[in-house]
Amino acid sequence: MSNATDFRIKTKRQHKMHNDCKSTSNTIKLPDKLRIPRGEETLLPNVPEEIIYPNELNTYLREQLMYYVHKNGMLEKNLNEVEEKYSASKESINKLEIKLSDYENLCDKSKFSTSSQLISSKIIELTKKLREKTSEIESMKTKYSKLEKETFLLKERMDNDPHTNVSVKEITETPANSINEEEQKRQADKLAHLNSKLMDSKNSNSQLKKELTLAKRILQQEVGESLDSLQTMLNGSNAGWRGRAQMICDLQQKNADLREKLKQALDKCPSPIEMINKNEALLNELTKENAELKVKLEEAKKKCEAAKARVKVIDLEHGLTKSKLTMLVEQAAKDKEIISTLSKQINCTKESQIELLAQKEQALQKIQVEKKKLSQEMDGYKTVIEGLRDELSSLKRSLCSKDGNKSYLNRDLSRDKGTETDDKFHDILEIFEKMCERLNQERENHAKTQSLLRVEKQKVTRAEAALAKMELDTLHSGYSSTSLSKISETSLKDQLELTEERLMAAKTRLEIEQMERKSDLTNFAKILKTYDIQIPECVQAKWERI
Repeated sequence: MSNATDFRIKTKRQHKMHNDCKSTSNTIKLPDKLRIPRGEETLLPNVPEEIIYPNELNTYLREQLMYYVHKNGMLEKNLNEVEEKYSASKESINKLEIKLSDYENLCDKSKFSTSSQLISSKIIELTKKLREKTSEIESMKTKYSKLEKETFLLKERMDNDPHTNVSVKEITETPANSINEEEQKRQADKLAHLNSKLMDSKNSNSQLKKELTLAKRILQQEVGESLDSLQTMLNGSNAGWRGRAQMICDLQQKNADLREKLKQALDKCPSPIEMINKNEALLNELTKENAELKVKLEEAKKKCEAAKARVKVIDLEHGLTKSKLTMLVEQAAKDKEIISTLSKQINCTKESQIELLAQKEQALQKIQVEKKKLSQEMDGYKTVIEGLRDELSSLKRSLCSKDGNKSYLNRDLSRDKGTETDDKFHDILEIFEKMCERLNQERENHAKTQSLLRVEKQKVTRAEAALAKMELDTLHSGYSSTSLSKISETSLKDQLELTEERLMAAKTRLEIEQMERKSDLTNFAKILKTYDIQIPECVQAKWERI
């Protein structure tokens, strides 16, 4: 029973130790800079070589040794990582120093104020982290020294107290029937006392286990070798306690070498106080630059406020000019509409004038055709009259001897000539009436065109007056017109010039028409004069014939 209970206790301990190793091996984080006290060595007792230990204690010590070896390996790994981090931080500090020197050499330091602030904040953060890590290292060192002392005391207790595992066996082997009541009471008291001692020892063992786990981790980090390699070495070499002592000595030598390396690294690296002083000097310079930049920033803010006020005034002026521009654009649109209506009216008048001219030309052509016909008829009449005159003269010559018949013939001839002249006179009168009607129509048309011309002239004068008013309004406004208003004025002027040119062309056409009408009137007057001369001659001839 005792062997079974001991085996269970050992398995539980091993399981707990294994779990503690797993839980804490991943969570340990050493600081950036280790500060191990110089000249210190691990406190190990001088063990005589002739002592023989039991198997259980040997296994327990082997487990502890393996744990410490693993811990030493972990410590070495962490130390290497810390050294790498330290070198990286050194490189970053060197880079920052180079950047600071470049920043100082630059002309415009105001541009890099943000980078200097970031550098100062990073330096402060790094100093804080340094302090925290150094404090953690110091606390770990104290814990490590305490654990070493406690392990030494535990070993001494284990050596001095051989009766710790005997009481439970003696109580279980005694039969219950052979003991008296008094002995049972004594044994019960002993049991209670032993149980209390067991509980105390268990509590102390649990605390010691925790401290041992921490010590094993530290040893593993310091040794830097894995547990598997150490186990293979131990299992492969069937050495006794002398081999273990030799391994402990080797580990001590490794620890001393590592400490020497650490001393050399610490001697090579610059002291943090100097770095802090440099950083403080840089911080002071940067604060001065920051104050200067703040003053410049305030001046720039004042200038910006003044510029904002100017911008507001300019915006107000811009709004006024915009409103005036819109008014001018509206007026320009109205003027364009007026000009378009005037141009339409001018086009209508031109079309009407063209139509009138076409009608006049057609009438003139008709009159000329009729004139030609009349001239042809007159020529025919003249030829007929000459033929009649010749016939008369021949008749007079042939009938000069016949006096009685002469009077009769003269009467017949006079009657025939009178009828012919009356017909011609009526035809001429009809032609004259037609010509008078046409003249009246032409006069009426001329009066209509003159009235239309007057209306157009009045419209042009009104448009010119409106334009003059527009120009006066723009002059009285007092503000400088923008490029758009200038463009609109120039376009209006161009349109006005075009309308004036068109009006001048229309005036010239009207003058040409007036000249043509005057020439037509003169021609009609000449025709009438010719008819006036011919009509009285015909009338006289008629009266003479009568």
